[in-house]
Parts: sequence; C-alpha cells; structure tokens
Amino acid sequence: LAQLAQGTKELADGTAALDGGLSQTTTELPALKQGIAQLHSGSSQLVMLADGIISGLSEVKTSTVRAQQGASQLASGLSSDSMKGLAAVLGAAAQELAGDAAVVGAVNAQADAVIADFETLIEEEEPTDGIPFPLARNQFYRLILPHLYQIRQFAQFRVDFDALKQLKESGADAATLQAKVDALDFEIPEYNCVIGLWGQPEARNAYNMIRNFCKENELKAPERKAMRYIFKRRLYDSLCTRQRGAKEPVYVSPKFYEGAAPFGVDIATEMMDELLAEGVLIRREEDGLYALSNWADFRFDFSI
Repeated sequence: LAQLAQGTKELADGTAALDGGLSQTTTELPALKQGIAQLHSGSSQLVMLADGIISGLSEVKTSTVRAQQGASQLASGLSSDSMKGLAAVLGAAAQELAGDAAVVGAVNAQADAVIADFETLIEEEEPTDGIPFPLARNQFYRLILPHLYQIRQFAQFRVDFDALKQLKESGADAATLQAKVDALDFEIPEYNCVIGLWGQPEARNAYNMIRNFCKENELKAPERKAMRYIFKRRLYDSLCTRQRGAKEPVYVSPKFYEGAAPFGVDIATEMMDELLAEGVLIRREEDGLYALSNWADFRFDFSI
C-alpha cells in the first residue's frame, strides 16, 4: 500500500510537470513558428542573392565580350594608315623622351600627318555600329589628339634646344644665350590629358632640360608661370593626403617622394619655400622639415 501511494504521488507530480511543459510549449510555439518563417525567408533571400551573383557574373562576362568586340570594332574603324602612323609617332616619341635626337625630325613630320588624319576623323563624326563600348570612336580620337600635339610640340622644342646648344658650342656670349633662352618656347600644355601628380612627361622633360642648361651656363632659368602654381597646388594636395587623420603635424623633407622624384630636390625646395612664404606651409627650424600650416583641418579625416 505504501508503494502504491508513493507511485500515485509520483504519477500526479509527473502529470503536473507534463501540464507545465505543454503550457510552456503552447506559449513558445508562436515564437518557434516565427523563427521557422524567418529561417525560410532568410533561405529565400540567400537563394535570391546567389541568383543575383550568378546573374552579375554573367553580365560581367557579357560586358567583357562586348568590350572585346568594341575594341576590335574601334581598331577596324581606324584606317590602316592611321594606325601605322600613330604607332610610328608613339614609338618615335618614346625614343625622343629617352634622348634620341636622331628621331626628332621624323617625329615632327609623322605627327603632322597623324594629327591631320585624326582631326579629319573627328570632324567627320562617322556613325558607329550597335556594339556597346565605353567610348565612341569619336571620343577615342579626341582623347588621342592632345597627346599627338604634345609629342609634336616636344619634338619642335628639341629642334630649338639643339640649336641653342650649337650656339653655345660656337662660342656665343652669355647675353646672347640668355636672349635665346628667354625666347625658347618650352611650355607644353597639359590640355585635357590624364597626367597625375607629376605632370605631363614632355612638359616636365622640356623644363628640366632648359633648367639644367641654364644651371650649367650660369643663366637665369625661365619661369613656368601658371604651371608653377599648378605644381605647388599638387604638392599641397599630396601633403593633405599624408596629413589625413593625424593628430600632429606631418613633417616632410623636400626629398619626399612626391616632391623630389618628379621635380628634383632643388625645384621641390624652391616651391616649398614659396609655399612657406605664402603661409601655406610651416617649417621646423631644428631639422628644416615642412608641414601644412592648416594641418589641424585634417585630424578627423579617415579613409572608407
């Protein structure tokens, strides 16, 4: 009887626990259902995302094929003479920048012919086919044309500069050489070309050549006028990039990469001293390094 009474009590306790469990399950069932629904929704979104990625990859592949087709179309749109002429000019220009004076005359003649060809193509504005391409043919011609002008202008500068050197070798006095230097057309415009921090290569080479000639012969080097301002602005921009997010002034030497590499230490120092005199830079006396005078403007900047 005692065991029966004990079993009855345990059965009653078990029944109560089962009732409590059922009650709790009933309470949590909506949350469980909601969780299952969210899981289904998440799975659906994941499938949609995967479909989107697959679709995007397919579009990239299609765009790549179209770009290749467009490049072929663009090349076929140029006459063979135009392409051969352009290749010849670009190849000769590379030799010319490397210091090969023998190609100067050829560059002038070839550049004139190719420029005339490209200007004619631009004016004609021939219709393009339906294959999508990031640039229309006419836009491509317009991108190439200013580079051809720069190549031709540098070739003419080389002719004039060689004449200046020959004049010096013939025994001309300093006053005569200075007059020729002052009259020398060495400014090569950047036009609308993408040239970066260091400037356009033909323009930079022309200025360095005439400046070195003046230094060797104790002559006054010509000023670069507006280009001087542009280069100082680029130096300032590069210092702003270095300063971003720093809580103290970032000091640099005129030998820092963005200064000395394109311009040389002497020109970089001159421009930084000019920026110092204008109040744009400050200089630390103990080591002669430069920093932005408004360095605190950039302390909260950050890259994303």
